Amino acid sequence: MVHESHSSLIHLVAKRQMPNQQKPHQEAVLFDFDGTLGRSLKAWTSSYHGALREIGVDCSEAQVREACFSKRGVDVQSEFAIQDIAAFAEDVWSRVLAKMPEVEMYPHVEETLRNLGLASFRLGVVTNTRRAHLDAALERWTVGELFHVRVTIDDVSRGKPDPEAVHAALEGLKVPAERAWLVGDSPADIEAGRAAGVRTIAFSPEENQQYFARELLEKLKPTHVAHSYQDVQRFIRRS
Repeated sequence: MVHESHSSLIHLVAKRQMPNQQKPHQEAVLFDFDGTLGRSLKAWTSSYHGALREIGVDCSEAQVREACFSKRGVDVQSEFAIQDIAAFAEDVWSRVLAKMPEVEMYPHVEETLRNLGLASFRLGVVTNTRRAHLDAALERWTVGELFHVRVTIDDVSRGKPDPEAVHAALEGLKVPAERAWLVGDSPADIEAGRAAGVRTIAFSPEENQQYFARELLEKLKPTHVAHSYQDVQRFIRRS
């Protein structure tokens, strides 16, 4: 549903000019957006809820979280008897975009990004959200220039858990998988990272537990499980 894609163009942004040739052992850190960089899961929940009510489906936000964050689009369509799934998805997308001005970063995101950049890590975003949603948030937060590559659902034929977006980001960064990390909050992130051969950090703060339980993420055997961005920095810097 909201993970369908449209094109295969990778947009490289904000490339840093290194004074010398790129270091042979430079590493990369890729970040998911929704639920990882941005505290947008509530925006998605209320958008799904509003779109469902618009077509006459009466359900609780708890039911929305259980269905729409962990099931495939075809299963959501079946569960809620959605007749026009394309129109429903567009309604959800538009509602989320309208809520983007309200979405903030998780604590210590900017500090983490700047510290990793100072340590010569190349940074990227790999997300199943649309470019318009991502760009609106990153530019408002004034951290857009910190990312060397952004790969959205608009840039690939298959979203996560397929590793296509991760491979595309690594190709753009010119960093091999064994020198890269993926930080994400959902099973799809961990599965995509493992399939691509990168190290993974499951981002699992307390506020995310109602969407993706930490126990569920741990079962997927990520390299680390982080409760905060201080944890993320610590895991990466000590590797």
